[in-house]
Amino acid sequence: MKYPRSLALLVLSALWVLPVEAGNLYRFKVDGRVIMKDHIPVEYTGMGYDVLNSQGMLVDTIPPAPTPEELAEIKAKESFEAARKTRMEQQKAEDLKLLRLYERPSDVERSRKRKTEEINTYITLLRRRIDSLDEKLQEAQQTADRFKKDNQAVPEDVQGEIDEVLAAQDEFRRDIRDRQSEFGRITRDYAEQYERLRILQVYQPGTLYEDVDFDRVDRANNMQ
Repeated sequence: MKYPRSLALLVLSALWVLPVEAGNLYRFKVDGRVIMKDHIPVEYTGMGYDVLNSQGMLVDTIPPAPTPEELAEIKAKESFEAARKTRMEQQKAEDLKLLRLYERPSDVERSRKRKTEEINTYITLLRRRIDSLDEKLQEAQQTADRFKKDNQAVPEDVQGEIDEVLAAQDEFRRDIRDRQSEFGRITRDYAEQYERLRILQVYQPGTLYEDVDFDRVDRANNMQ
């Protein structure tokens, strides 16, 4: 059901009306006219008004009750601020966790280099294993070719050895691809951590990126 605007304003203004005190006067502006009352008429409750004492001196000014549009704007602002507060709390938790691992951006860079070296060393080892299996594969394939040349079936053990070597090499190659993907991921992760540590050299944990002056961050870190 849609209620009349006057009733809606009456409800909305309930929290905005001060108790009527004996001896007070209430001054309203209605259609350009100043109206004085010793009480607050129901039809004026949504309006702003001045409170005067018995000597006619102004003691308070009550603003108009907010319109539905203004209330919607207030609610939207409150929702935005609540979401912002939640984001700041989440960011602070992440920042404190990061600061337990590293103190400065240079610490992140050292960790990145160590991890990169570990991955590169492992990939090199896998490639050597693949190469070492090539000789074994060639020997098995040569044996199989001799049987084929004589129109004989390749013995199961020979074919089994070929299949095993090929499967092992495929597994090593998959592992290499996985490590290369990991390399790309950790490179991004370390880059993000490095940049966040640069910010935390200047700003408090929980500071949102939109509140960061990156020129200030650059100047501060360049001085270190």
